[in-house]
Amino acid sequence: MGGHKGGRKRIPTALHLLQGGRKKTHRPMPVGEPMPPALIPKCPKHLDAEARKEWRRIGRMLLAVRVITELDRAVLTVYCQSWSEYVRACEALLADLGQVTDLDFVANAHGAGQRRQLAGDGA
Repeated sequence: MGGHKGGRKRIPTALHLLQGGRKKTHRPMPVGEPMPPALIPKCPKHLDAEARKEWRRIGRMLLAVRVITELDRAVLTVYCQSWSEYVRACEALLADLGQVTDLDFVANAHGAGQRRQLAGDGA
């Protein structure tokens, strides 16, 4: 049981600075914490076009707030590949439901919901 400290797990300084503290604290910011440089990792060659597009989009956003490093490459790879598979699944579903005439809820290219009229509505 030695070495275990109670309370919340400390967040990295970079995230603490980005989020701001929840309340004022008497504790100084940590010194000497490892701080890898913020950069977008090199995109793996095996990702398809949709995954590479998402890699660039989300990579720029994360870099703008300086929360992405080379250490994030594997997680970013899995996310972007999953995004690509999701987009393909949505496209296949919409192709199968082409005769539906009412409004359906589908995800747009940025992951936010959008109402879209499907083919065959006569409008």
